[in-house]
Amino acid sequence: VVAGVQAYRRLALLIHPDKNPGLEARCSEALIRLQQGREQAEADATKLDGDSARGETRCDATTNAASSAVDSGFRCRYPGCDLPPCKQCANACCTRNITHCHNIARQKAGMQCYFHPPPRAWARNAP
Repeated sequence: VVAGVQAYRRLALLIHPDKNPGLEARCSEALIRLQQGREQAEADATKLDGDSARGETRCDATTNAASSAVDSGFRCRYPGCDLPPCKQCANACCTRNITHCHNIARQKAGMQCYFHPPPRAWARNAP
């Protein structure tokens, strides 16, 4: 969308009647056609980006697709957490709650995770 807006502005500056003295009539016709094309493209984009038949937004659709691709048995190691784990975490903890990683790292089987750094000394979840 951003690239389309930038291209429209660049073309509008090139064919603007004030920028082309002596060719005002041709430039104004070209500018009108360019504006109609932009309006049509925006209408098509809103039609495609609008709510689908299921009423999902893009964010919901992405989340649902990602969660369906993850194995249901592959969850955060913290007891009671059903979120999918972070791919970069050494302790296989979720990305939403960093304290899960900190608590597992303190256990005997926990590893030091370089992706989720330990809490600062002043933090509530500090050891």
